[in-house]
Amino acid sequence: MSKHDFVCGIAEQFGYDQNLITPVSWQDGGLTARRSPNLTLNVDKLTEALGGPPQGIAAGIRRFYQQYVDGYPERLKAMAV
Repeated sequence: MSKHDFVCGIAEQFGYDQNLITPVSWQDGGLTARRSPNLTLNVDKLTEALGGPPQGIAAGIRRFYQQYVDGYPERLKAMAV
């Protein structure tokens, strides 16, 4: 999944217009630090430790949204005081 696909998934879950998100190549992003073109993540060790695969990205985005709806950001801010 690309970063663009990930952000579009979050936008969709929160009800934002995905058409406002424009994909940009890491090469054209104007970043000063060098970046690898391969940012894949191997979850084999995590899968073994959990005894099964971690939840998928779509499920994670749904959970993130539900935490937002349930007021999780406000609870975190309250703990920082």
